[in-house]
Amino acid sequence: MRELGDGIWQLEATGRFTGVYLVAADELVLVDAGTPGRAARLAQELEAAGRRPALIVLTHGDTDHTGGANELRRRFQVEVWAPAAERALLEHRLRGRGVLPTLTRVLTRAQPATVDRWFEPGDVVAGLQVIATPGHTPGHVSFRRGDLLIAGDAVQTGERFRVPRRFLNVDHERALRSVAELADLEGLDLAVSGHGAPARDATTKLRRLASEVRR
Repeated sequence: MRELGDGIWQLEATGRFTGVYLVAADELVLVDAGTPGRAARLAQELEAAGRRPALIVLTHGDTDHTGGANELRRRFQVEVWAPAAERALLEHRLRGRGVLPTLTRVLTRAQPATVDRWFEPGDVVAGLQVIATPGHTPGHVSFRRGDLLIAGDAVQTGERFRVPRRFLNVDHERALRSVAELADLEGLDLAVSGHGAPARDATTKLRRLASEVRR
């Protein structure tokens, strides 16, 4: 488990594929649950570090972010909370999601995640502010705590931020607007995402990205 500072750790059992994060918010919160088949390794990593999440929250319903949710829910006896606008995707009722996400779900035989509670943008979940960032999926959200941003797949973090490729987004134009809305937020420093390296100076990098995609 890699400590990033600002009360957040990145789990390493997922390999390099999907970022899963443990956040010291009002309680220990696990953000996203990784791909199917990785849950046991994630649980072992948490237990080896002596950290047990009190809650699992999801940024969106793609299988690479939800695949371990059911097993981790059972292992730690905790609830899973998710965005209400993602319900159709999480319950595998959304059609036309795209070839790659659908193929991933089919090949891994992923089961729908059991969700105990649905939340809305503007809610505060265990100290994490819920920010609407749709476009990649219909109800995608990001989370903010102070100067920390957990962006899911709204952006790909790193030295330069990027937007997920058009074919991965259910509504690419809305995804671009979500980037612009994130760029309007003041005072963000550390940003993490589902696919990209953690990065500092997030507000500056978001504004650079928003400027680039408006051209």
